[in-house]
Amino acid sequence: DTVKIFLRNNMFPFDAIDSVKTYLSNSGNAIVNFDNASNGSYFIQVIHRNAMETWSSSANAFSKGTVLNYDFTTTQSQAFGNNQVLNLSRWCAFSGDVNNDGTIDASDLSTIENDVSVSNSGYIKTDLNGDDFADGSDVSVAENNVTGSVNVIRP
Repeated sequence: DTVKIFLRNNMFPFDAIDSVKTYLSNSGNAIVNFDNASNGSYFIQVIHRNAMETWSSSANAFSKGTVLNYDFTTTQSQAFGNNQVLNLSRWCAFSGDVNNDGTIDASDLSTIENDVSVSNSGYIKTDLNGDDFADGSDVSVAENNVTGSVNVIRP
């Protein structure tokens, strides 16, 4: 799957300095190059097609030409506002924001249910578990997050 990763200024209004669209490995890792950012401290923002937008918990030092490692999966506190959910042994972005409006709510659930009712399949936003089908398991994930009132949390 793909994600868009932004480096954002560490002060309001948190302007986007650089971005990369990249594929995630099967283990959820990505290696990217930010060619337009200069040395500084930046928040990392991750946007996925059907998951909650997630920000790093704090700004991270970035030096052009060096490696910046950041692992959202190790602890909940790696995300700003602890805005992640534990799935097996990894902390993950919440799934279900299929309209990317910053909240997982009835409108997302309705969209998923509509795709389930017509047996929609393929690389679709409503396939929350990545099995190429909109089905009851996707509805279940979204229902859990609707009940939890999941919203984007930004600096």
